[in-house]
Amino acid sequence: MRKKQGYSVWKAESFAVNANEPGNSPTNSGGPAWLPGASMSNLNPLFWADIDRRVAYVASQGIVTSLAYAGIGRGMPNAEHEPAMLSLARYAVARYAAYPTVWTTCQEYCDGGDVAAWEATAKLQYDLDVRFP
Repeated sequence: MRKKQGYSVWKAESFAVNANEPGNSPTNSGGPAWLPGASMSNLNPLFWADIDRRVAYVASQGIVTSLAYAGIGRGMPNAEHEPAMLSLARYAVARYAAYPTVWTTCQEYCDGGDVAAWEATAKLQYDLDVRFP
């Protein structure tokens, strides 16, 4: 339907990094983004499989996905979160680079976060995706 309306990009977010925010847990029909007791270190494959289904459908319609794989910028308030975000960035590229995807990182919340860490994350995604076009 959206394609008939002239849309060419679907803006999507996983909100995966919101797991530590009370009352704002990232969940979809596959369940929570992270398995219990292991926030940001133990992915729930069913959560990501639900996103897979959506991204595949959007691509089948000839629409590009603008994917904020992690969610919003406040998920990385300081550099201590950078290793987890780099790991998640690698995972997202491995999972979704085969689809027509535009990567989105921190979005509008970078002002209060670690901009250098987000830059490193964006560079990693770019470098990985360019190697595997």
